[in-house]
Amino acid sequence: MKTLRYSVWLALAMCVSGVASAQGATYRQAQYLMGTVFEITVDTHTPLSVAQQADLFDPLFARLRAQDLVLSHYRADSELSQVLAALHAPKPLPQSLSPDLCYALRQGRRYFEATAGAFDITIGPLVALWGFKDDNFRVPSTTERLNAMKMTGFRHFKFQPETCVLAQVAPADNALDFSAIGKGIAIDRAVQHFERVLKPQYPMVAGLAVQGGGSSAYFWGAPVATPQGWPVFPRHGGEVFWLKDRALGVSGLDQRFFVHQGKRYGHILDPRTGLALPQDDAVQRHSYVVAHSAEQADVFSTTLWLVSPAQAQQWAEAFNFRFWWAPESPAHHRVGGFSSDDPPRNAGP
Repeated sequence: MKTLRYSVWLALAMCVSGVASAQGATYRQAQYLMGTVFEITVDTHTPLSVAQQADLFDPLFARLRAQDLVLSHYRADSELSQVLAALHAPKPLPQSLSPDLCYALRQGRRYFEATAGAFDITIGPLVALWGFKDDNFRVPSTTERLNAMKMTGFRHFKFQPETCVLAQVAPADNALDFSAIGKGIAIDRAVQHFERVLKPQYPMVAGLAVQGGGSSAYFWGAPVATPQGWPVFPRHGGEVFWLKDRALGVSGLDQRFFVHQGKRYGHILDPRTGLALPQDDAVQRHSYVVAHSAEQADVFSTTLWLVSPAQAQQWAEAFNFRFWWAPESPAHHRVGGFSSDDPPRNAGP
């Protein structure tokens, strides 16, 4: 078996740390959070002092870090891990969730119902079965797959969203997995904090870009040098496109895969069948979703792989996002478009 990983999917112009010119200044910092690398880029009309840079970057990374401490399933000290451990105890008691974990669970169930199970935060048992949790890749038998599917879905859950109380989960260590939505939620939190708290204090900021794992991002405002937006360069070529006050999600089967008996299996699993998507002629294709929130861009850039074009179009119209498949041009495959005058709708509890 063999696995290949690609971490850099989105490339931004102007991402040069601490560069000042007549066209403003650009600063970038990165930290490892939620099992991946988050990068924040700030573009300003005038240069920032070292202290001002810290005043901007530190609280933004703090918002990302807070979501890591809530939603990450690989951290034993995260709220998610502690709640699951408590509910798997011999005599479990109902658990009161923080507003952030309650929001993520509520939204996860909302997308599960809206997509008829194509998006599923309870997919953890299948992820572990195929080896995508610990890189111990394997192709499970039909019996193993069906048994794992018995532990997925919300039929095992007793959750009261109004009171944020979770009383029961599936009998699996990884009963909840927010990896397909967590980065987007974290990015939206950081952008919200900038808009509500930091922007009034730093009016010289022209643009802010927050990226997570190279596959999820939100682009606020625009660099001084490119007022039309942030330039985004598709990974496998294609036309450069510009985003301003929009989120972007990108997903492809070549992000992570393994080969078994000459056949490639991608990391995208269909919760409804328990199968990993095979990699054939689609290996060079990527789904691009532009939305008002990183949360939605994160969710649908992956889920679109599992449905027909007609179903994808229905979701785009219902949730007000647009999508296309690279290397085709976004101008040729716009579905469910929205007006540039529509206000951003970032996620929030």
